[in-house]
Amino acid sequence: MAQALLDAEVISARRLTTFADAAAESDQDLDDVILSMAWDTLSLADRQHALQLATVRPPMHLNGAIGPFAWRHASQDREGLTREAVERLHAAGFLLSVGTTARSMPRLVRTFVLERAALLDPDALALPHRSLSQVVPEPTLEARIERRVHAIRGGDLHLALELGEFYVNDLRELATSLSRAGHHDQAVGIYAHIVERDAQDAYAWAYLAFNLERSSRAAASGEVLTAYTRASDLDPNNPLFLGRLLGFRASRGEDIKAEFGQRLVFFSRNFKRSDAVSYFVEAVVVALERSGRTAARDELVRAWESELRRYPRLHRRVIHSS
Repeated sequence: MAQALLDAEVISARRLTTFADAAAESDQDLDDVILSMAWDTLSLADRQHALQLATVRPPMHLNGAIGPFAWRHASQDREGLTREAVERLHAAGFLLSVGTTARSMPRLVRTFVLERAALLDPDALALPHRSLSQVVPEPTLEARIERRVHAIRGGDLHLALELGEFYVNDLRELATSLSRAGHHDQAVGIYAHIVERDAQDAYAWAYLAFNLERSSRAAASGEVLTAYTRASDLDPNNPLFLGRLLGFRASRGEDIKAEFGQRLVFFSRNFKRSDAVSYFVEAVVVALERSGRTAARDELVRAWESELRRYPRLHRRVIHSS
């Protein structure tokens, strides 16, 4: 990064020496120090412009940089970026020259901008997409698909569903982010929409059940059981799906010890990696703990302790929790 800025005559050798001394004193990477200092010199508006470039313009396939882009006739492009804003970012070192008219954002800079924005505001990465999703597109299929992508990445639930008739799988991105953020009611709506369109989607059935359990409809245990069962039927050797199904049934008071043991031995003997056993066992244990059935958890662990001892790390975790 430092050499690139020198080559582009964005920074003087004397100022670079000052940055290098600061990096040495703070035991930081020189590039990080340069980018942090350069970031501090940007106005809030130009920081937002940098974020818009980093989030909205697609990265090059091979190296993750934002590839060369040039200004044609308009003084402002679809992201609302002006020629002047781009040139200010270029002067600050966040964009490099490609030929005489084009600019690009290196991967190092792009990563820094995204990380800094997410650190200051976890919602910041969604804002440019949310804004673009509200732009009325040209009446073409490609434009509508692009708008749907912006709606998904911007977290616009209703618009994403409205425009989601093209590729159901793309809605997973939105549903997953909602689930991870704890917005379970909204995630339920998306996953329900997906399984209506594709009833063979085991992943969507499994996470419909997962979010139903944690939503305002948690009392609807019949729906949860149906969804977990459907996921496991479609993907019968998936240890996580089966573990969550057995765990849910156990959390409702069913005796699953025999089934648990049979599947534990199956995963242990037929999967080379220990991950399968860990996913299965921990899904059951977590379900019992969430429901307050710690006695049933302890009984299950004791019944199959000899098999669990084959996986020392997993055994320590489940024994510690009990």
